[in-house]
Amino acid sequence: MTQPAATSRKFANLAGALLATILGLLVLSSAEFIAHPDAAAPHATLPSTKHDLGIVFAGGVLEARFAVSNEGGRRLILVEQAGSCECLRAGQEEVVIRAGGSGELVAQLDSREVRGPVRMQLTYLTNDPRRPKIELLLLADIVAPPSF
Repeated sequence: MTQPAATSRKFANLAGALLATILGLLVLSSAEFIAHPDAAAPHATLPSTKHDLGIVFAGGVLEARFAVSNEGGRRLILVEQAGSCECLRAGQEEVVIRAGGSGELVAQLDSREVRGPVRMQLTYLTNDPRRPKIELLLLADIVAPPSF
């Protein structure tokens, strides 16, 4: 075998090995994406979805704040869907939290027409594939203000 033919064969073998390595890496990364398709998706986490305001006097707007973090790789979008009563609404209809960021959801309860123990729920829809809906629970015992 001549020197140029041997060099060409070595180069072809090296190129083939390099191509096989690159293809193998592509297949492995594709398999990882298929196994975890939402790995880069937003991921909402909340330390608590329940807030108890305790005993409060009627007559104003009560607020409960819920911490929320986005542990995913894309921005998290939360949109208020509905409250269990017209007296309960979100502080913001839409909240956007960047990847790796945090924020808060605010539930506002108008206590002017509500009395007694209440258990209200506020629902947000999200773009988190693992948690497409977040339900916040607000508890309070609303009593009439004292009269002097």
